[in-house]
Amino acid sequence: MLAAGTLFLLGAGLTAAGVLWPGLYDIGILVLIVAAIGVVVRAGDRARVLLAGRAVGDQDESASSLGADGGELP
Repeated sequence: MLAAGTLFLLGAGLTAAGVLWPGLYDIGILVLIVAAIGVVVRAGDRARVLLAGRAVGDQDESASSLGADGGELP
C-alpha cells in the first residue's frame, strides 16, 4: 500500500510539473492511473483477508457448539 501511495504522489508531482514541460503532464496522468489501480488492488486484498478472518471466526464458533457426534451440546 505504501508503494502504491508513493507512486500516486509521484504521478501527482509529474502532473504538476507538466506546467514546465507538457510531456510530463501525460506521463503523470499515466502514472496516476497505474497508482490508482495499485491502490484498488491492495485495498481489495486487505478486504479479502479481513473477510476470510471473519469467516474463519464464524466457523470456529459454530464448531465449538457442536458435540462429538455433530449434535448440539446439552
